Amino acid sequence: YSWEGRGDSKSICIVDGEWSDAVTVTVHPDVNITFYKDGNIYQQQTLTWGHDLASQPELPAKKAHAFKGWYNSDASSFISFKNIKQDLNAYATYDINKYTVTFVGPDGTPLGDPQIVEHGKAAVEPDQDTINSIVKEDRKFIGWNKDISCVVQNMTVIAVTDAKNPDIPIKITDANAVRYS
Repeated sequence: YSWEGRGDSKSICIVDGEWSDAVTVTVHPDVNITFYKDGNIYQQQTLTWGHDLASQPELPAKKAHAFKGWYNSDASSFISFKNIKQDLNAYATYDINKYTVTFVGPDGTPLGDPQIVEHGKAAVEPDQDTINSIVKEDRKFIGWNKDISCVVQNMTVIAVTDAKNPDIPIKITDANAVRYS
């Protein structure tokens, strides 16, 4: 035999002292898989060359994000953990959470299509003509029942109008101060 691997090459004797014709045996070192999260090492595993990874690390949590998978360094390709024959660097890739925001009139009538808003971003309120179309006579639009400046969950936002009830002596001077739950 001719032994090759890790830089060594040796002749090996077969049983009973008989030498055989040269046979090449390639010995492969174990492979290392390094998992990264946010640029830092999250976990490392060593695997026998050519084997499949039995189990990936527990999914790393990241606030306001959904785990997408383990990708190469530029996030252009998903990493397969089958028949691994070289050291790998795997990077946790995430998608930011997105939420549905639906604007409705005081009676529950939808004001346009629902919006998909990224975590922490603001929803865009319907245009003034749309808002005016749902305000009944003798009423005035004064704001929304929820803060739409920093969306962190799915929500239905209801248009709030003034009561216009002569028996209730109330004057609303700041629509931002009105909050209904």
